[in-house]
Amino acid sequence: MPKFKSHGLKQKSKRKRVAIIGAVGIPSSYGGFETLADCLAKHLAVCFSMTVYCSSYSSNAKPKYHNKAELHYIPLKANGFQGIFYDIWSCFHAIRKHDTLLILGVTGMVILPILSLFKVKTIVHIDGLEWRRDKWRPFARKFLKLSERIAIKHADEIILDNLALRDMVLAEYPKRQYQLITYGSETNNEGYQKHFTSGLIPREEYAMALCRIVPENNVKTILDTFKESINLNLIFVGNWLHNGYSKDLFEKYKLIPNIDLRHPIYDASKVEALRKKCKVYIHGHSAGGTNPSLVEAMRSGVPVIAKDVSFNRVTMHSKGLYFSDKADLVSQLNELEKHDLSGLGKRLETVAIENYSWEHIAEQYRNIF
Repeated sequence: MPKFKSHGLKQKSKRKRVAIIGAVGIPSSYGGFETLADCLAKHLAVCFSMTVYCSSYSSNAKPKYHNKAELHYIPLKANGFQGIFYDIWSCFHAIRKHDTLLILGVTGMVILPILSLFKVKTIVHIDGLEWRRDKWRPFARKFLKLSERIAIKHADEIILDNLALRDMVLAEYPKRQYQLITYGSETNNEGYQKHFTSGLIPREEYAMALCRIVPENNVKTILDTFKESINLNLIFVGNWLHNGYSKDLFEKYKLIPNIDLRHPIYDASKVEALRKKCKVYIHGHSAGGTNPSLVEAMRSGVPVIAKDVSFNRVTMHSKGLYFSDKADLVSQLNELEKHDLSGLGKRLETVAIENYSWEHIAEQYRNIF
C-alpha cells in the first residue's frame, strides 16, 4: 500500500494509532483493565486505528480482531513477575507504529524514561496504589513503588479512576496533574432472563459475591461469615484454582452446605442473571479505585454491602450498606429485613446510570487520545 506524503488532505484524514497495553486480553474475561480495554475498543475503534496487546496465555482461540481492534499477542503472562516483561515487550513493540500508548498499570513503567525519547504519547492508568496490596512481598512492593514514581514523573498523562484515590495520590505526589476517569457499566445483556428458569439460579434466597480470589478482596472474611453465622446461602464466583491461596480456600469451604463456590463465568448474561436474582451483593474489595464489579452490581439494581473503605463509599455515593469486619458483616446480614432493599438497589442503579456510562467514559478517552 503506497505511503502518503506528509502534506495534503489524505494525510490529514489518517486516523491516529492507539495501543492499549497491560490488559490480559480481550474479549474480556478477567478483570477491570480487560473490561476497560474491551469497551474502549468497542466505542473508539471507529475513531482510531487501535491495537490491544494480549497475553498468549489469555485465549486458545487467539482471534486477530475484536470489536474492530487488532489484537497482538505477547508470549508471556500478563500478571505476576512475568507481567513486568510483558508490559515492556508490549511497549517496545507498540512504539514502532503507534502515536499513543494507553498503559494500564505501572508494573513495567521502569522503561518510561526510554519511551520519552520517542515521539509517542504515553498515558498511564494507575490501578490504585498497587504496591500497597497485601499480596505483594517486600521486594515486589519496593519495585512497584519505584515503577509508580517513574510513571508519575515521566508519563504525558496520568489517569485515576476514583476521587478517593486521587486524594491519596495527590498526598504522595502533590505536584502532578491528573485526569479523573471512572469505569463504566452497561445493560446490554438482554438474554439474561432465559437463565431464570435454568439450573443456574437456585430456588432459595441467596447472597452473591464475585471477584478475583486475592487477600485484599476479603474473601476469607465473607466465607467465614456464611460458614459460621448466617442463615442465608452464598454464591461466590471466582478464580478458585488460580494459585495456592485460592485453592486452599476452595478446599476449605467447598463442602459447606450454604456456600456455593462457582468457577469463573464468562457469559455476561449468566452473571447478570445471578446478580438480578440475588437478595444482596457483597463487595469485599479494599484496594484499588473504582472497581468495575461494584459498578456493574450497582447497574443491576441490587442492594450492595461493601467493604467500608473510601474507594467504595465514593463509588456508591455513600448510598449502600458497609462492613468493616466479620462481626459487622454478620450484623448487616442479620438486619437486612430492616432495610428497603428494593429502594436501596434502585438508588444505586440511579447512581450507576448517572455517573458510570461507557459512552461518556469513552468520550473522555477519545479527547485524551
